[in-house]
Amino acid sequence: MISSDDALFGHPAFRYVGWGPRLWWWAETMGLRKFSEMLFTGRPFSAKEMYDCGFLNSVVAREDLEADPEVRDGLFESRPTDTVAVQKTFLELYKQHKGEYFGSLLVGMVEGMLPMIQNDQENDVDLTKARSTRASTTS
Repeated sequence: MISSDDALFGHPAFRYVGWGPRLWWWAETMGLRKFSEMLFTGRPFSAKEMYDCGFLNSVVAREDLEADPEVRDGLFESRPTDTVAVQKTFLELYKQHKGEYFGSLLVGMVEGMLPMIQNDQENDVDLTKARSTRASTTS
């Protein structure tokens, strides 16, 4: 919701595979056009760009981030924990209504297609190596 002005947003997988986790939620939150730009170019977006497309509620200079009253008071001490739990439950149910489960199925299908993806040119990033390297580092 709130970001420092020097933050960058994106996913490294957009550059070497072409997709990443929770694609549907990025598209839903940023808007399809802006998300498509991020996805197809692979470049990270600045905090200002993310604010402009509605992904962020506000952008604050890094040195002022902890002094910002919205951060300091509004997020941490504004209501009982039980209230926050109910609010989070509401948001999780709302995301299910908007298609979170279907979005997860789509991402699973796309991830499952990775072994079938072929490079166009010999000097392209070898997705198979990127995948096996990632898998071996997480094991």
